[in-house]
Amino acid sequence: MRRTLLLTLLLGSAAWSAQAQELLIHGGTIYTGVDSQPTAEVVLVQDGRIAYVGPAAGAPSVSYAEALDLKGAVLFPGFTDGHAHLDGIGWRELTLNLEGSSSVAEAMARLAAWAEVHPGGPIVGRGWIETHWPEGRFLTRADL
Repeated sequence: MRRTLLLTLLLGSAAWSAQAQELLIHGGTIYTGVDSQPTAEVVLVQDGRIAYVGPAAGAPSVSYAEALDLKGAVLFPGFTDGHAHLDGIGWRELTLNLEGSSSVAEAMARLAAWAEVHPGGPIVGRGWIETHWPEGRFLTRADL
């Protein structure tokens, strides 16, 4: 089974710091996200920025402070947020958004305002963080 190495894990690990100013990544399949050149053999980082992605033969000859051999693993670009809950974000925008509510009373005021504009049918809401509320509890049936 092929191992997969995500860029966020790679650069976030203790061994390969995101602070690496000069880094050579090689030894596995490197996906570029570019249709005309879908894979590459090496990635070179200079001054903390990606300076080259492509075949090893075309890479500039520079000595690197660090080298990372992927050992057959796969590197994917563009993973910047490993905890987005995209489905939940979409539903939050389509339903009652209680994000930022500072108390049970504020959440209930938002609910009442939503119900006036959206009469009929069930009301679905999300986004509150009750741990910061002075009441220190979840919404209850009595609140609703």
